[in-house]
Amino acid sequence: MSRLGLLLTTISAVVAAWIGWTVASAHISAFPPSGDRVLAAVAGLKSSHVYVDPDSEGLLTPAEIARIDAAAAASRPEVFVIIWRESSEAGYYLPSQALDQIGAELDRPGYYISAGAKGMAADEVGIKSDDYVGDDDTIEYDDGLSAGELATGLLAVIDENDGREFAEADTTGSQYWGGRAGTIAAGAFIGTLAGIGLAGVLAIAWFVVRTRRGAQ
Repeated sequence: MSRLGLLLTTISAVVAAWIGWTVASAHISAFPPSGDRVLAAVAGLKSSHVYVDPDSEGLLTPAEIARIDAAAAASRPEVFVIIWRESSEAGYYLPSQALDQIGAELDRPGYYISAGAKGMAADEVGIKSDDYVGDDDTIEYDDGLSAGELATGLLAVIDENDGREFAEADTTGSQYWGGRAGTIAAGAFIGTLAGIGLAGVLAIAWFVVRTRRGAQ
């Protein structure tokens, strides 16, 4: 690579890394604005560890809600349970995205679970742990919910969560490139490629001009 190409590549990498640092330091939210459904769940979870959406009333009895609430509150990390039907038209696409929105709005680190008549999802918000909590196959949704099965499954997940080693961590920012360090590294890498590409284009242009001049 020529000196000019090396200079262009270095400048491009530095500029792109600086842009990456600026973006990573801006605390850009990873989530779109929360919709009414999410905000209703947040309001309910301010006074309880269990929120039951009006569209899912009847999936749990008052006694089951009380047992889940007590277990979720006593668990470490804390657990927050949202009972509602799945939706992709309420300001989020995946159930985990809704949990992230709720956790960010509530601003309480913990393990967030959403469940309904057709499925269950869970996500860590504001915490990081190397211990895996399995929420898959806890409930046999394919066979339809039987009486008490939803409560039993939720209590099993909460029990598995309790006592995990965890640390609080900011999980509400944009993590697309793996956080600040990843964003800076990605910017530098993209800038390097851009610099090499620009140097290549200039080299080709120089070669074409030189060839034409030599042919005249």
